[in-house]
Amino acid sequence: MLLDLIKHQIVKQDTQLREAIPVHDRLMVTLRFLASGDAYSSLQYLFRIPPCTIGRIVFEVCQAIYDNLKEKYLKCPSSTEELKKCANQFALKWQFPHCFGAIDGKHITIVAPQNTPHKVKYVTLATCALHNFLISTSNYYLCPGSVDSENPITREIVNGEWRNELQPEGTLFPLERGRQRNYSISQKDVRDEFREYFMTTAGEVQWQYPFIC
Repeated sequence: MLLDLIKHQIVKQDTQLREAIPVHDRLMVTLRFLASGDAYSSLQYLFRIPPCTIGRIVFEVCQAIYDNLKEKYLKCPSSTEELKKCANQFALKWQFPHCFGAIDGKHITIVAPQNTPHKVKYVTLATCALHNFLISTSNYYLCPGSVDSENPITREIVNGEWRNELQPEGTLFPLERGRQRNYSISQKDVRDEFREYFMTTAGEVQWQYPFIC
């Protein structure tokens, strides 16, 4: 399915000197790189493709993934009606009025090669678009129990199996608190305003208090 969406952008023509690398191979080596983070020098033995060629393939395929998935899977509201629809969903589910989006953060260790900011950009965008695409189209991308979930009755957080991968037994490293913890007065005022709102009948949700430390 993904290949059908992007193959028109990544296909190459055969020449008299050599046959072009097939589109499914180009997609496979890119997905392998995104999933494992293996070095090009390591992937060359698995796919029999030189590292310099893998570097070009990964960039071209990531660009194709982003170009063809962004409108549906990384789409931001573009009209007043769409913004209002998002805001209504936040208000109904979380008692949070006048909000149409939430910013989340992911701490990902990336060692970017020198002079390649545009390539890093497309790899990151393609990864985000691909994540949303798989969430929407695949039943095997995130298996039940692999990530944290919420019990719909008790509202308790059920830990996912990924937590078993934390070091030293597993492969994931826990995040460390940074040294810089200062914030501006304006940020403190915003935080206090939200705190006051969510602790009143206008902003509270019925299940919140057992989980407030």
